[in-house]
Formats: sequence, structure tokens, C-alpha cells
Amino acid sequence: MSIIAVEDLKICVGGRVIIQDATFRIDEPSFVVIIGPNGAGKTTLLKTMIGLIKPVRGCIKILDRVVRAGERYPRSIRKLIGYMPQRDVINYAVPLTAREIVISGIVENLTLPRTVLPRDVDSLVNNIAGRLGIDNILHKFFDELSGGQQQKVLLARALVKDPRILILDEPLSNVDEMSRVEILEFLRDLVRRDGRTVLLVTHDVEVAMSWSDYVLLVNNGRAVLYSSKMIEDVNKFLRQYPEKDRKIVPSRSPYCA
Repeated sequence: MSIIAVEDLKICVGGRVIIQDATFRIDEPSFVVIIGPNGAGKTTLLKTMIGLIKPVRGCIKILDRVVRAGERYPRSIRKLIGYMPQRDVINYAVPLTAREIVISGIVENLTLPRTVLPRDVDSLVNNIAGRLGIDNILHKFFDELSGGQQQKVLLARALVKDPRILILDEPLSNVDEMSRVEILEFLRDLVRRDGRTVLLVTHDVEVAMSWSDYVLLVNNGRAVLYSSKMIEDVNKFLRQYPEKDRKIVPSRSPYCA
């Protein structure tokens, strides 16, 4: 069953066309890796899919809910999606602990005087932190953590409201190899064991080919979905990816679907 369907989507920012004529469908559950050169529109596409940017044409369907160009993004869709932005959106001048960062995934503004947290908020935070192996660092300030720990905290923030769709913008950037593998294994389990759908942006072709069910290539104003299981699609994908950014793709990883 398709959990996400994008039809004839056109996105403009500042009068410039970023994405045009994008049409693709993503089944549930799936691990989708979004890849493309810098400035191609990957983050813009993600922000459109979560309702932060309105498309000028086309529609996005999440399960049975359809949002057309110009329409307001309904809260019922937002509740289905967990979003992990790039790490540089965190204001290091504000001394927040890892626990406070995770909790902010449930409530948008912890400083509001009438903010009411769910009764089971501690259980929710501790559960997801335990699965990610960061339960022992929740008391630390965010800027004290390593790159890998920071990314895991932001991932926990995106997961704490138990979304069906997880959208991650560069979660593997500036992390060591061990943390990188741990994050990828965790995301793979979310898809295979929990039945969630994961969309992950990266510049790493090896991750796209070895870990994903589908690759969404964003380049030259287009967004095209390929199956990573079929060699014809893989070759087609690699031919379209910029030569200077290509990496050697291993034959098949033990983590392949």
C-alpha cells in the first residue's frame, strides 16, 4: 500500500523553480534514500512533504489524505510524520539538555506558560533513548555531546511522538563510522520490525545502494524514484549522478534488502 504519493509536484522558492513534474509513490514500509548534488532541492522537497513549503502545482497524498497546491497542511498529516532537520538548526547559545531536545519533539515551545506535557512523557523519552543507546547522556547539554550522539538525540526527537513516517535530513553528517552504522541499523529495524517508512537524505551513494529499498534522485529540477534492488535502475541512477560525486559502489552489502 502506498503511504506517500506525489503527483505532478512543482515547487518554487523565491520565484525560482526547484522541483518540477515530480511524480512518485512510496509503499509502506520502505527505506528510501534521497540523494543528489548540493543545491538540487533535497531539503526543499522534504520541507514541502512536511508542509513547511507550499507547492505551486500538484498534490501530496499521505495515506488517504490529499493536500493540493495552495491548501493548508492538515494537522492530521503532521501527526503522522517525524522530521529530523540538519543539526545546524540547533541554537548552541541556548543551553538545552539532550532530554529537553527530545521532549521538544512532542511540544513545539517548552517556554510557553501553558505548555502541558503528556503524563507519560518520561516513559516515552526513556523508551526511545534506550533503543538508541543514549539514555545515559540525557542529562548532558547538547553542545557537550559528540557528533554521533547529537544526531541520535535529534533522531529520538523525531521519533518521540511515534510517527509512521520518518523524514531525516543528513542524519549521517559529521558522525564517526561506528555511529553511522548504528544509526543505519536502527533505521533498518524501524522499517522491518516496526513497519515505519523512512526517508533519509545523504550524499553517500554507498548508503543509497546498500541500505535502501528505493533511491529518490533529486537533480536538475527533477525527483525520480528508482528501486535499489534492480541493477538496471542502479545503473540508470549512477549515470545521472554527477561524475565528480560518484563513489565506488560495493557489489552487494550484507545489509541489502
